[in-house]
Amino acid sequence: LVAGVFEIINKKGEARFDRNDESLFEAFTLFCGLGIYNVINFERLLKANNAQKVVLEILSYHASANQDEVAIIERMEVPTAAQLKILNYEFADMSLSTDETILATLRMFTDLDLISKFK
Repeated sequence: LVAGVFEIINKKGEARFDRNDESLFEAFTLFCGLGIYNVINFERLLKANNAQKVVLEILSYHASANQDEVAIIERMEVPTAAQLKILNYEFADMSLSTDETILATLRMFTDLDLISKFK
């Protein structure tokens, strides 16, 4: 929680503050409040961004495969999209095993020419 107090005292030259002075001061305090609000939101954004980076690093680490797992997949034949039924409206990836999911991903990457684009 951020709380701020502004106070105006003893106007120079004139005896009292008029309505114009009050309006100007009100606009100034609103501007300051918006600035504080933006700084707080920016700090929240930075924290969320840093948390996201940590989560992505953790997920990337756990999503990597060792050489033995890669060798097993390399020996498998990548089925066609028709064999995997990935183009069917009813396709559900939850029914695939881990290896089948990897092969389906390879098929989609191959069909979309993503492997050559990102080599």
